[in-house]
Amino acid sequence: MAFTPIQKLIPRALKKLGVDQEAKAALICERYRRCAPRIVHADVLEHSFPRYFKNGTLMIGAENSAWAQEITMKAHLLLEEIRREETIKYIKQIRTTVTARKAGPQP
Repeated sequence: MAFTPIQKLIPRALKKLGVDQEAKAALICERYRRCAPRIVHADVLEHSFPRYFKNGTLMIGAENSAWAQEITMKAHLLLEEIRREETIKYIKQIRTTVTARKAGPQP
C-alpha cells in the first residue's frame, strides 16, 4: 500500500463532506489575520476584521470609512503577503465595507 501525504487527504475529505469552500474561506480569513499586522498599523486592526471570502474576494469590515480607506490603500500589499503564504492563488482582491463589529467570537 502506497503512502499518501495528509496534505492530499484533507482537501479530498473536505470536498467529500461538502465543506471545502467553507474551509477555504476560513483559511483565507485566518491568513489575513496573520499577515495584516505586518502590513497595517495596529490601530487599523483594532477597527477592522475579515468578514468573509467568496468568489475570489476577501471582504474586510471596518468600523468607519477612514479605517476602510487604510485597508484599501494597503490592499495590494496584503494580497501579496497572503498569496506568499503557501502559494494561495485563489484570492483575487480585497474589498472593504463599513460595518459594525458583531458581538461574540469573530470568524
